[in-house]
Amino acid sequence: MKKTLARCGLFCLGLITPVFIAACYGVSYGFTMLGRVIDAGSKGGLAGIQVSCVGSRNGTDEVLSTTTSAGDGSFSMEYRPTTDCETLRFEDVDGADNGGAFQTQEKAFDGEQNVLIELQPKA
Repeated sequence: MKKTLARCGLFCLGLITPVFIAACYGVSYGFTMLGRVIDAGSKGGLAGIQVSCVGSRNGTDEVLSTTTSAGDGSFSMEYRPTTDCETLRFEDVDGADNGGAFQTQEKAFDGEQNVLIELQPKA
Protein backbone atom coordinates (compact mmCIF):
# COMPACT_ATOMS: atom_id res chain seq x y z
CA MET A 1 0.00 0.00 0.00
CA LYS A 2 2.82 2.42 0.88
CA LYS A 3 4.55 1.69 -2.44
CA THR A 4 1.35 2.41 -4.35
CA LEU A 5 0.88 5.73 -2.54
CA ALA A 6 4.53 6.64 -3.08
CA ARG A 7 4.27 5.87 -6.81
CA CYS A 8 1.06 7.87 -7.09
CA GLY A 9 2.70 10.80 -5.28
CA LEU A 10 5.75 10.71 -7.56
CA PHE A 11 3.52 10.47 -10.63
CA CYS A 12 1.53 13.54 -9.53
CA LEU A 13 4.74 15.43 -8.75
CA GLY A 14 6.01 14.57 -12.22
CA LEU A 15 2.86 16.04 -13.76
CA ILE A 16 2.87 19.21 -11.68
CA THR A 17 6.57 20.14 -12.05
CA PRO A 18 6.47 21.16 -15.76
CA VAL A 19 3.34 23.22 -15.16
CA PHE A 20 5.02 24.98 -12.25
CA ILE A 21 8.15 25.73 -14.31
CA ALA A 22 6.06 27.06 -17.22
CA ALA A 23 4.10 29.28 -14.83
CA CYS A 24 7.31 30.74 -13.39
CA TYR A 25 9.34 31.22 -16.57
CA GLY A 26 6.75 31.39 -19.33
CA VAL A 27 6.27 29.25 -22.38
CA SER A 28 8.07 29.94 -25.64
CA TYR A 29 5.71 29.46 -28.55
CA GLY A 30 7.13 31.75 -31.19
CA PHE A 31 7.90 31.30 -34.85
CA THR A 32 10.74 32.52 -37.04
CA MET A 33 9.88 34.33 -40.24
CA LEU A 34 12.57 34.13 -42.90
CA GLY A 35 12.67 36.35 -45.94
CA ARG A 36 14.61 38.24 -48.53
CA VAL A 37 14.35 41.79 -49.81
CA ILE A 38 15.44 42.30 -53.42
CA ASP A 39 15.69 45.09 -55.98
CA ALA A 40 12.72 44.71 -58.36
CA GLY A 41 14.91 45.58 -61.37
CA SER A 42 18.18 43.74 -60.81
CA LYS A 43 16.78 41.01 -58.52
CA GLY A 44 19.84 41.49 -56.30
CA GLY A 45 19.57 41.43 -52.51
CA LEU A 46 19.18 44.73 -50.65
CA ALA A 47 21.07 45.33 -47.41
CA GLY A 48 19.94 47.72 -44.71
CA ILE A 49 16.20 47.48 -45.32
CA GLN A 50 14.26 47.82 -42.08
CA VAL A 51 11.57 45.13 -41.75
CA SER A 52 8.87 45.92 -39.19
CA CYS A 53 5.94 43.91 -37.92
CA VAL A 54 3.06 46.39 -37.41
CA GLY A 55 -0.19 45.81 -35.56
CA SER A 56 -3.14 47.97 -34.67
CA ARG A 57 -3.74 48.62 -30.99
CA ASN A 58 -6.41 50.98 -29.74
CA GLY A 59 -6.91 52.32 -33.26
CA THR A 60 -3.27 53.28 -33.88
CA ASP A 61 -0.47 51.44 -35.66
CA GLU A 62 2.26 50.12 -33.38
CA VAL A 63 5.59 48.56 -34.40
CA LEU A 64 5.74 45.22 -32.58
CA SER A 65 9.17 44.03 -33.75
CA THR A 66 11.88 45.18 -36.15
CA THR A 67 14.91 43.73 -37.90
CA THR A 68 17.25 44.79 -40.72
CA SER A 69 18.13 42.87 -43.88
CA ALA A 70 21.67 41.50 -44.23
CA GLY A 71 24.10 42.06 -47.12
CA ASP A 72 22.32 39.55 -49.37
CA GLY A 73 18.87 40.93 -48.50
CA SER A 74 17.99 38.08 -46.15
CA PHE A 75 16.31 38.67 -42.81
CA SER A 76 14.80 36.70 -39.97
CA MET A 77 12.32 37.87 -37.36
CA GLU A 78 10.86 36.15 -34.34
CA TYR A 79 7.14 36.61 -33.86
CA ARG A 80 4.36 35.14 -31.79
CA PRO A 81 0.88 34.52 -33.15
CA THR A 82 -0.57 36.43 -30.22
CA THR A 83 1.21 39.69 -31.09
CA ASP A 84 -1.44 40.59 -33.69
CA CYS A 85 1.09 41.39 -36.42
CA GLU A 86 -1.11 42.57 -39.30
CA THR A 87 1.33 44.23 -41.70
CA LEU A 88 4.98 43.89 -42.69
CA ARG A 89 6.63 47.21 -43.53
CA PHE A 90 9.81 47.32 -45.64
CA GLU A 91 11.57 50.66 -45.38
CA ASP A 92 14.88 51.89 -46.79
CA VAL A 93 16.37 53.64 -43.78
CA ASP A 94 19.93 54.04 -45.07
CA GLY A 95 19.09 55.74 -48.38
CA ALA A 96 21.88 55.56 -50.96
CA ASP A 97 24.09 53.27 -48.85
CA ASN A 98 22.53 50.17 -50.44
CA GLY A 99 22.86 51.36 -54.04
CA GLY A 100 20.01 53.85 -54.13
CA ALA A 101 16.88 54.91 -52.31
CA PHE A 102 13.92 52.51 -52.43
CA GLN A 103 10.21 53.05 -51.89
CA THR A 104 8.62 51.91 -48.64
CA GLN A 105 6.31 48.96 -49.17
CA GLU A 106 3.77 47.27 -46.93
CA LYS A 107 2.44 43.73 -47.18
CA ALA A 108 -0.45 42.18 -45.28
CA PHE A 109 0.90 39.50 -42.94
CA ASP A 110 -1.01 36.25 -42.89
CA GLY A 111 1.35 34.11 -40.82
CA GLU A 112 3.59 33.02 -43.67
CA GLN A 113 7.10 32.07 -42.62
CA ASN A 114 8.95 32.62 -45.94
CA VAL A 115 8.66 36.10 -47.43
CA LEU A 116 10.10 37.49 -50.67
CA ILE A 117 9.60 41.19 -51.33
CA GLU A 118 10.69 43.29 -54.32
CA LEU A 119 11.28 46.99 -53.73
CA GLN A 120 11.09 49.64 -56.45
CA PRO A 121 13.66 52.47 -56.60
CA LYS A 122 12.36 55.91 -55.68
CA ALA A 123 11.70 58.11 -58.68
